[in-house]
Amino acid sequence: MYLFLLVIIGILVFLIIHPLINFKSGKTYMDRLTKIYGGFSWPLIMSIAGGWFGETITGWGPAIHNFAFTGGLIGSVVLVCIWDGILIKMSKK
Repeated sequence: MYLFLLVIIGILVFLIIHPLINFKSGKTYMDRLTKIYGGFSWPLIMSIAGGWFGETITGWGPAIHNFAFTGGLIGSVVLVCIWDGILIKMSKK
């Protein structure tokens, strides 16, 4: 159940945060989601890894099946923002 919650948090953060950061890629939500710097799979992997990292390091918030929801959410958002920021800067060079 822990792994399932980790993947769900990663996917939700990816689907919500990534298009917000990728706002110059298009006018619609689908344009922003599909025009991904560096491929589709890496931002999703970074989102899941950020959820694990944030949950493991901080452990904040209510625990659902031993998964600290708030810490995982914060870690996932932070790592996706860092990853997307690096890729956007690299693509402009």
